[in-house]
Order: sequence, then C-alpha cells, then structure tokens
Amino acid sequence: MKKFLLLLVSMLVLVLAACGSNSESSDNGSSSEEAQETAAPAAEENEVSNEGKTDLLSYQGEVIKVIRNAEATFAGFTTPEGIEAAEVKPADAAAAISDEIAAIEIPETLADYQKDLTDAANIISQFYIKKAEILQAGSEDLTEAETLKQNYIDAVNKVFEKVGVSAPTFDMVFM
Repeated sequence: MKKFLLLLVSMLVLVLAACGSNSESSDNGSSSEEAQETAAPAAEENEVSNEGKTDLLSYQGEVIKVIRNAEATFAGFTTPEGIEAAEVKPADAAAAISDEIAAIEIPETLADYQKDLTDAANIISQFYIKKAEILQAGSEDLTEAETLKQNYIDAVNKVFEKVGVSAPTFDMVFM
C-alpha cells in the first residue's frame, strides 16, 4: 500500500511539474492587452486540464484499491478446498466487487471520458465474474478471464493517454 501511495504521489508530482514547465512566451507583435485577453482563457483551460488529470489519478486510485482487495479475496479461491472453506463464494465476491467499482463516482471534470471509464469499469467487473465462474467450475485455465483483464488495462491506458497522463502499470495490482 505504501508503494502504491508513493507511486501515486510521484505521478502527481511529475504531472504537476510537467504542466508547470509548459510556459509559452509569445512575441508576435500584439499588444499587451491582447496577450492578456488570450492568456486568461488558455490559463483557465489548462487549470481545468490539471484538475482533470488529478481527478483521473484519484479515480483510478480508488479503482485500484478495489482491485487489490478483490485480488486478495480471490487468492483464497485458488484450490477447490479454498473455495469450500471460504466464507464468501467466488460468484458473491465478484458481484460485490462489481458493485464496489460501480459505486465509485466519476468526477465531473472527467465528463468527456465518462463513457470510456464506465466501459473500463464494466470490463473489470466482467473479468471478476468470469474468473469466479472458472474457479467455481474447478478449472485453473484463466485465459478467457485474462483477456478481459488485458482489455481493461488497454481501456484505462487509452483514457490516460487522451488526458495526457502517463498510464499506470498494473504489474503489482493483479496477482
């Protein structure tokens, strides 16, 4: 958890540092008043963009918390004995995970990406439902579920790319 928070803070610092160093100086012969008039909307637009980036990082941080908890839950389902001994069955765990992910509110600053983020949330929910079905059936071949996981990662990475933030790595998230 500490590594994740350190990673999140590091990403935020990098984003803010990168955005702060994008100052433009224009010397196109326009008057000082015209420069101020055009700079004000540009600065306001950049501020919204920075807020959107921060909100995206916060949103994804919440989703990753749910995924980490889900992975910990599913770690107990690796054997038929583990499934039988578990207080919560895989299908129930998958349903709870889907509900938790759906309950995470997408910030208003990410309204342009709401469909993409909702689609990604649906994909990760499908991943856990499929994983639960496979494990409950006694199989260890998670290939079909792994495809959904990769689809989720790709969907999230596309949103991060559109927003202009480095995409997260999921190496330490999924077990």
